[in-house]
Order: sequence, then C-alpha cells, then structure tokens
Amino acid sequence: MRWCDVKRENVGRWSKSKRETEDKWIAIIYIKDTKAGKQRAVPTSGVDSQLLEWRKEQKEYLSRYYPDQKIKDTDLIFGNPANEMKQFPYSMFNTIWIRMIELCGDELKPYVFSDRNYTPYSLRSTFICNLILQGKDIYDVAKLAGHSIAVCERYYAKLDVGRKSKGRTEIEHGIKGRRKSAVGSYLED
Repeated sequence: MRWCDVKRENVGRWSKSKRETEDKWIAIIYIKDTKAGKQRAVPTSGVDSQLLEWRKEQKEYLSRYYPDQKIKDTDLIFGNPANEMKQFPYSMFNTIWIRMIELCGDELKPYVFSDRNYTPYSLRSTFICNLILQGKDIYDVAKLAGHSIAVCERYYAKLDVGRKSKGRTEIEHGIKGRRKSAVGSYLED
C-alpha cells in the first residue's frame, strides 16, 4: 500500500452546544487490486491519527539515517528505507509475525470456528467478525470485505447465530432485569 492509496477525509459534524464544527478525520484506503479483481474504498476509524504519527516518525528516521531520501506519494507506507522504500522481504514479516504470536502467549484466544494457526490474514477475518458481532448490516460488511452477501453469510453469519442463541434459549423466570448473565469456560475451576 502506498501513501497515495490512502486519503484523509474530515467527517466532522456541527456541534450545537459548542456552536462550531467538530473535526473528525478518518482514513479511507483505496484498494486497487484484489483477488476478486474489484476496486473498493475502505473507510477506517482511528487510523488517521496513527498514519499521521507514522509519517512523522518515518520523516524523522529518514532525516537522521537517510538524509538524501524524501517520502514521496508513490512510496510504500511501510517501505524499507535501506532499499529505496521498496518492500521488505516477506520472510521478515513472517519472522516478526511468529514472534508476535509467541509474545501474546495465552492472551491470544483462538477463533471459535477454526483450529488453524493465526496468520496475518486472520486480522482481516477478525475485523469482519467484529463488524458482524457489532450488528453492522451484512450488506455493508460484505461490501467492505469485497465479498458477496452469500459468501459473507456462509463464512461469518454463524457468529450472529451464536450471539442470538442466548435469546432463543433463555427461559423467562423471576423478576425481569434482576438476573445477571455470566460467561465462562468449561475449563475454569
């Protein structure tokens, strides 16, 4: 992904109480090449400030260690400054990914419907799952993921069924609102 593939957009709103417009910047990632061959725009939340901070760090690093090199719009966002901002070798990402998984240890909970090891692609699946669990519209989720609604439902709708199962299996008794529900593991003592 290159710097020119991400645009900033102010989606702020007018505040009646403050009587002024409140800025809220988001980053929109424009994906040009996908496995489905479709182009799409992916709005993000919270990424704008992180990208601004990254660009600042990148400029400082380049000025300190590579003073003749300047960041261009066509440079990779996570390019290798020792190699003219071209991509790092994939093996390096794999090594770092494995180290991150090891550092997480027991804190990393397995995905409920899969036995496979975590991969960087798991981050995409987690993003899609979280949107569905938040109750986002399946059409919007499918569009963001670059899937058809049928594919999204086939692979991710089972999460929604699991979430709704509590309401379908709960027996009404006692005083409404007094019962506190808890979730636990069968392995806990």
